Amino acid sequence: MLLDFCGGQVRTWSSAPVRAAAVLTMMNGGDIDYVLLVYRALVTNDLGDMTPSAHALVRAYMRGQIKAANPYDLFCRPLRVFDVTRRNLTRIEIRDQAMMIADMRHVVTAKLFGEPAGKSVGPQDTKRSALNGANGAKAPRQRHAAHGARSSLY
Repeated sequence: MLLDFCGGQVRTWSSAPVRAAAVLTMMNGGDIDYVLLVYRALVTNDLGDMTPSAHALVRAYMRGQIKAANPYDLFCRPLRVFDVTRRNLTRIEIRDQAMMIADMRHVVTAKLFGEPAGKSVGPQDTKRSALNGANGAKAPRQRHAAHGARSSLY
C-alpha cells in the first residue's frame, strides 16, 4: 500500500527504517491517510504538504542531527512524525529509543505472528539487548581461522 501510494526512491526518506516506521504506524492503528500523505511529502520533498513535525524532521536531517548510518534514530524519529496527534511538533526528540523499539517489537509479534504481547520480549530491554538477542545474551565470539585455512562452513 505504501509503495503503491508513493514508490519514489530517495536516499534517506524512502529507506527501510522510515518505511518500517510508516508501515508499523499504520498497523498499530495510526491514521493511514495521514501517514501516506506525510510519507509522500518526505519522499517528494514537498515542503508545502509537510506538517510542522515533518519540517522539523527534515531540518534535523539538514543540520546533521539525523544520520542515515544510525538506523534506530532513522526509525524512531519518523515514528513520532507519522503520529497524527504529534503533527504540530516543531522539534523531534527521542528520549528512549529502546522503549520505542520494544513497543514496536510488540506490534510486530502481535500483528504479524499472532503472539500475545506478553510472550514477546518485554519493555525492560535496552537497545543493546535488542541488538544481542531476545534474552539479552551476547552471541559468542567467532574465532578466526588461520590465514588461508577454510572454515567448516564451506
